[in-house]
Amino acid sequence: MSKFDMDVNFLPTIIEDNFFDDVDSVISFANSVEYYEPQVGQWWSKYRSSHIENIDKKFSDEVLSKTLSYYGFSLQDWYGNCMFHKIQPPGLGGNWYHVDDAKLAGVIYLSDGDIETGTTLLDQNKQKKVIVANRKNTMIAYDATRFHAPSSIIHHRERLCIVLFLQRKGFLNNTEQF
Repeated sequence: MSKFDMDVNFLPTIIEDNFFDDVDSVISFANSVEYYEPQVGQWWSKYRSSHIENIDKKFSDEVLSKTLSYYGFSLQDWYGNCMFHKIQPPGLGGNWYHVDDAKLAGVIYLSDGDIETGTTLLDQNKQKKVIVANRKNTMIAYDATRFHAPSSIIHHRERLCIVLFLQRKGFLNNTEQF
């Protein structure tokens, strides 16, 4: 049994409201950057920015460090990246369940949405375990080896968020046990 979760080897899911002290300035930042469509071999839906560390490393480190702090971890022992992600209506989300090539993943919602524009996590039996609504300034962080996806394939509202991916230094894959 993991010291963090009843599911063996999974980090717990953490949901935190009011992640940013000044979310409106983060939204302004998100609206000022350039977005790109996925290229061949990239599977996200609609648009993402470059890695935020390439735009504002201090801000990127603050986001990643704060996320890790909820687990008692430090950026000194982890590495990762984060990007702004935007789906505009009428938009098809990527309601395909997948795992990420990381140990820890997260979404910080920068727009108000609803349960359909949120995130769904599955348990080990691929049954819905956690469904989080897209609520402005709410962060969900979860073990990236859990199957997860945007909750709905069709978005009637814009979904603006930060997506993040973290891996412990010294580990080449996401199978580390805690």
